[in-house]
Amino acid sequence: MKLLSTVALAIAIAAVPGPCPAQSKAAESRPAAELLPSRVTGKVTHVDSKSRRFTLMTGGKSFTFGAARLRSLPTVGDQVTVTYVVTRGGTMQAANLNLSKSNVD
Repeated sequence: MKLLSTVALAIAIAAVPGPCPAQSKAAESRPAAELLPSRVTGKVTHVDSKSRRFTLMTGGKSFTFGAARLRSLPTVGDQVTVTYVVTRGGTMQAANLNLSKSNVD
């Protein structure tokens, strides 16, 4: 009887969920840019074609994005929705850019 309760206790402890080492290593091996894409909509206030960066104003806040992944840069005054990722260095890189419907006449 004592052996049976010891085995049951061992099985119960083994069944407790915890961090899986294989999952944590998989998450660490992915680049930070792939972890959490975000989206923001606002008005383009500045474009620097030489450094391929642009600035977006929304809600009284200004955000500057790198545009290395984009085919073309937006135009100042455009209302756009930017899907971006934050790199390990803390910079925001635009992954996708869509003109908002407010630009359509």
